[in-house]
Amino acid sequence: MKKSILLVLLLAVGSLAVSMSIVGNPICVYASESKDFVSGDYLYQVENGRAVVKAYTGADENLMIPDRFGGYPVSKIGEKVFFNNEIIKEVVLPDTVEVIEYGAFSYCRNLQCVKTGKGLRNIENSAFNHCESLTDISLQDQLTTIGFEAFSNCRALKNINLPISLEKIDR
Repeated sequence: MKKSILLVLLLAVGSLAVSMSIVGNPICVYASESKDFVSGDYLYQVENGRAVVKAYTGADENLMIPDRFGGYPVSKIGEKVFFNNEIIKEVVLPDTVEVIEYGAFSYCRNLQCVKTGKGLRNIENSAFNHCESLTDISLQDQLTTIGFEAFSNCRALKNINLPISLEKIDR
């Protein structure tokens, strides 16, 4: 069987470290000075032993965000990671995600459905602002805070369950 190796080039200022593997296995690339790591279509950083998604370069309509990058649990969807992404229609978050940061999915005009995991505690300001096609979002019992305008201009939103654990909705 012919083995093919995928070569990933990352240009960055400073020293680089590249980890390669046989096609079919995850590729991890990182620039040691910037502390940015790449796994598939995701750019992430490690903060306090947890992965924070910082960018997405893929073109999938239906996203199932992994629960780990490089062995680190994914705990946050970073600020404006999916901002203005008009391809995404559905997102499934793993149980490890605790925070959806400011504007993470804002202006994802074709996003229709979001399924959150059991670990989500905080949806920050404008997280889903202007997701005009969003009709359904499932929120789990650990959620305590929904930020200011988190769902503003989500005119199609029909189904949202507010869990009993919810303590604060910013206005």
